[in-house]
Amino acid sequence: MKFGKTIAVVLASSVLLAGCTTDKKEIKAYLKQVDKIKDDEEPIKTVGKKIAELDEKRKN
Repeated sequence: MKFGKTIAVVLASSVLLAGCTTDKKEIKAYLKQVDKIKDDEEPIKTVGKKIAELDEKRKN
């Protein structure tokens, strides 16, 4: 699923970034951006679930 791959890439890049830099401001800004991305993708997950439910109802 695209969402799962996105999360995996974000986590991997955050680990690499944390290991390669010691600038706490940069890390905080990056993590804030990651949190914003997760929040922005949450409605997509919700819509996907609703579509799946409607498809299931339609099949029955």
